[in-house]
Amino acid sequence: PSNYLTTVQFRSYPVSNWESSLLGVSYTAQSVFGDLVVSDPNHWLFANTGLRAGYRLPGLLGYEVDATNGFSPASVSVACRSGFVSNSLANPNLGYTEAASYGAPSGATVFASGSMQWSWGLDDLNAGTLRDSYQNPAVMQMMRNVLARLVNGDTPSPTLFFRTDTTTAGNWKPRYGTEGYVLPNDGTNLPAYASVSTAGAAITTYLSTSSDANSLQQSAGSGRYLAGWSSATNFTLDVNLSDGQNHQAGFYFWDWNNGGRTQMVEVLEAATGNLLDRRTIGSFTNGQWWAWQIAGHVQFRFTRLSGGDCVANALTLGGGGAAVFVSEDQFTQGNWKLYYGKDGGAYIAGDALYDARYATVAFNYDAVTRRDPASPELRALQRYGTTDRLLANWGGSTLVQFNLNLKDNAWHQLALYCVDDDRLGRKQMVTLVDPGNNAVLDSRLLTDFEEGKYLVWNIRGAVKLRVQRWGAGTATASGVFFGPANQAPTAVLTSPNGSEVFNVPTNIVLAANASDPDGSISRVDFYAGGLRLGSATNPPFTFTWSNALVGQYNLTAVAIDNRAAETASDPVSILVAPPGDYQPPGVQVTAPADGSIHQAPANITFSATASYPSAPLVGAQFVVDGTPWGGLRTNEPFTLTTGQAGRLPYVGTYSVRATVTDAFGIVTTSASNRFTVQPANAGAVFRQYDFAAEGGWRGLYGSEGCVLMNSSTNLPPYATVGRIGGGNVTWAASTSDPRALQKETGTDRFAGAWYGATNLLLDVNLPDGNTHRIGLYCLDWDNQGGGQTVQVLDAGNGGMLDTRGLTSFNTGAYLIWDVVGHVQFRLVRSPAALPAVVTGVFFDPPRIAPEARLLSPVDGAFFDPAANVPISVLALSGTTNVDRVEFLADGTLLGAAGAGPTYTLTWSNPPPGSHTLSARAVDANGSSSALAGAAIFVEPTSAAAMFGFVATNHQGNWRGVYGQEGWLEAGDSTNLPAGLALNFAAQLIVWSDGATAQSALLRKAGSGRVAAIWYGYTNLVLDLNFADNAFHSVALYFLDWNTQGGTETVTVVDHATGAVLDPPRLFPGSTVFPPNGIWGIWDVKGRVLLSISRADGRMVTLNGIFFGRRSLLATSLLADESLQLTAMGPAGTPLRLEAATELGAGAVWMPLMTNTSVTNQFQFLVTDPASYPQRFYRLTTLP
Repeated sequence: PSNYLTTVQFRSYPVSNWESSLLGVSYTAQSVFGDLVVSDPNHWLFANTGLRAGYRLPGLLGYEVDATNGFSPASVSVACRSGFVSNSLANPNLGYTEAASYGAPSGATVFASGSMQWSWGLDDLNAGTLRDSYQNPAVMQMMRNVLARLVNGDTPSPTLFFRTDTTTAGNWKPRYGTEGYVLPNDGTNLPAYASVSTAGAAITTYLSTSSDANSLQQSAGSGRYLAGWSSATNFTLDVNLSDGQNHQAGFYFWDWNNGGRTQMVEVLEAATGNLLDRRTIGSFTNGQWWAWQIAGHVQFRFTRLSGGDCVANALTLGGGGAAVFVSEDQFTQGNWKLYYGKDGGAYIAGDALYDARYATVAFNYDAVTRRDPASPELRALQRYGTTDRLLANWGGSTLVQFNLNLKDNAWHQLALYCVDDDRLGRKQMVTLVDPGNNAVLDSRLLTDFEEGKYLVWNIRGAVKLRVQRWGAGTATASGVFFGPANQAPTAVLTSPNGSEVFNVPTNIVLAANASDPDGSISRVDFYAGGLRLGSATNPPFTFTWSNALVGQYNLTAVAIDNRAAETASDPVSILVAPPGDYQPPGVQVTAPADGSIHQAPANITFSATASYPSAPLVGAQFVVDGTPWGGLRTNEPFTLTTGQAGRLPYVGTYSVRATVTDAFGIVTTSASNRFTVQPANAGAVFRQYDFAAEGGWRGLYGSEGCVLMNSSTNLPPYATVGRIGGGNVTWAASTSDPRALQKETGTDRFAGAWYGATNLLLDVNLPDGNTHRIGLYCLDWDNQGGGQTVQVLDAGNGGMLDTRGLTSFNTGAYLIWDVVGHVQFRLVRSPAALPAVVTGVFFDPPRIAPEARLLSPVDGAFFDPAANVPISVLALSGTTNVDRVEFLADGTLLGAAGAGPTYTLTWSNPPPGSHTLSARAVDANGSSSALAGAAIFVEPTSAAAMFGFVATNHQGNWRGVYGQEGWLEAGDSTNLPAGLALNFAAQLIVWSDGATAQSALLRKAGSGRVAAIWYGYTNLVLDLNFADNAFHSVALYFLDWNTQGGTETVTVVDHATGAVLDPPRLFPGSTVFPPNGIWGIWDVKGRVLLSISRADGRMVTLNGIFFGRRSLLATSLLADESLQLTAMGPAGTPLRLEAATELGAGAVWMPLMTNTSVTNQFQFLVTDPASYPQRFYRLTTLP
């Protein structure tokens, strides 16, 4: 039976009907976290939200996301297009997800959010425990719009109930009222857009002073009080907002005397009396905040339901956070003490965390990494209490977040310092959010911060600072600093005067007054439009603009203060005019002739003549169909060939003009000449088949472009590709099958095709007239058998240019031609009942000489001792077919192979050591090209490992005991022994670089200690490769400094075979502080893997790796004998004789005796009586 006509996915063949044809979107990625981004603010989804294009809705993108594609309905409309970065730290991909809708033919509306985390914006379920809070009134309004649209209802009013808050109580200043407030009998501070009046309410002060946290903070000072509007029946607060925007209105309620109050709150449209919302409030013997989103003119009506009266204690407008971006500072680097942290608020990763008197900060990150605890680099931050520097960061796989709480309701400076410490080219999206309603206060992309950059804002209230990765590497931040809010400087352009006219040639003097209320002026920049003319650093601030060109200009002066804040002056408009007797230049195109005809590839000469009666010419520019062609020509006669411009015109009709510019800046454009480029004669020359590469095309084909059927299209500019007839099939949207084509990025693969039931016509047009190499990838995915014929036709006259047969292509086959002009590939399947298929089209430059590409082994490969090395090379022909491929090792010819295009040779019994493999392809004419070498390593010996012992008595005092040959110490230093290749990757945490506990490891010198770990969340793997044939002692140190408890295991494995050389050894953690450390010692040789793991989901940790003399000095492999064990070693080393009744992983070694020699030779004489069981012996060193 065949599964060719069965599928469990609608998107797969033979149904080939993606879910996006119904939903509008299809699945694109998972394990995503990010923000929704508004792309079309005019979409009905955003009605009455006030959101603008580019606005971010934090945290609502994930965990599975969708997007539109070619199968979506034609009428689909995208509301949000949100970028995200894949969860791969090393190879991140930037993707997009979309919220979209369309109207079905039935009249129904179909809407898809494109993100499963959309619902997080609607409530705070499990916020603070399982997730952060992302409830957002804008998202609630969007959801109301969706529901109204689905039932064909009217667009909902922007007024809606947002949330209740039972935790803030009277501490309103960091959380509410950032835009304004009304506190009865205390203070009123309303914004210009708002007016508030009451009807039917008495205003009463209940507590003139109070220390109860439910009492309201007074608007000024630190005191508390309580007053309110009240009525025995009902009263109304009229709130009129005139700016047309949505705002948060928060009311405070406290049943301060436990009067059993219950009351109703109704929100009414002031003009009509229509009810917009109704709530019942009770059980508020502790203060509660109730928040609505409102717009326009509304009335809040309060009605008593029980108790003596109804009451409202305060009205606030806006949330609690506010932020204004000030500057990006790339100059200060780690010298933060000059400009930042002046209020005492300094938070430095791996060092000090000092709260300002008015602020607290809560951190959310994965790990602290200390790259260099005593760095000399200027980008490393100065430590808080010393002049030393520290290169460290808080890191997060997706996000680093700081919850900032400024309690005094005043403006302060916030400076965030980030360093791309390992210079990965990181990008980060930095967003400031009001935590009360998740409104974005500011957002910007941080790039190019390898040497360190500050982002600086003035902020007030409670602000959530989010640093989100937007590319390679983790999210990272190194410091947060608070200081006095920086007041912006002022700038006034005093010269020239507005509307002043200057005649060229002229020099124009620009002058400005600039001042700074809380610092000094660093410089003043002068601009003409967007062009920076120059700067002045000292008063009087002047700059002379020399040789200004003719034109109308808006001049501005920008003042920058000593803390990088800047302010632009009002613009001043001036006119620079030519002299009174001025005559403009003239220009005429002389070639190509008007109406001329050329055949592709057309290297056409452009030429022009010019006259210039008043001022010399700067140069001439040729323009083809409105686009500059080539660079500025500065020497007469003005000529240019299209080949000199680096591109030839494609087939078509064109218009060429010339423009000339004189020294005054006057531009004159010539009349146009038209010319036509006709197609080149179509041609195709077959080069070769390739049955070996399968779907691994990247690096082999498609260097100039490709079409991956049903997956992606990336055509070169010189090509068009179209299908005539047939249909689409997707066999697997995501697969690891090597026959499937690699996607353009990432490790995933895609299997799909264009197919035709009888035949398939692929139209390929190369209008530039040049020869290009084109490869077709054909794949019999379902192993149907049969064959396929590929004919290459002249698209103009249908003439046959080439024909090729193809059979047994169930593992995929590439067919390669050199093609020129407009051709069609006709694919015909036999037997006729089977569809013809093509899976990919690839474009490359033509080759003159042959080319060889190494398929295997990969660069850096290791081989076991005495193993044969199979070498595989793909040879690509030039203009003459490949005759053979010659294989070389270290420059010496190993042999040749004559059958390809995949050429193979086996190198038998290569000697141990490092080797460089290379190859050269040789064609029938003797032309050849060499392949860049690939390095391999042949292991000198088989791996082995024997467990020595566990030790606890030395704790962190390793010097003189372990590490005689070398070491790797977390948080301190590295000194690897000669002949050892070590591969080890892990994150680093330095718990304490000034630890005093004896269990903390000594540093390499001095008496200082450090408590640091390498860590991972699944396992840590040490890849050790000793080049000699000797045993070496490997000592691992485990110190559970953060008292995780539990147990770690270490297993030793042969790298080459995967065989277990030593079974899992247990190393327990600690539940007390300071903990005790534990050592594990093995003797190993060759290449081994030490795998450290644990089963409880906690961090896997390691503190140090130390290499020394072997612990197992001699071994008897014969039993029941009298023998003398002799070993060589340093004098004074204590040794122990041990015995076991078996060898191997399960052996139990019993101590028999110890001895210490004053020389460097140790001897033990052993005699076993005949009645003793068979035993084996070994000598070990004692720590």
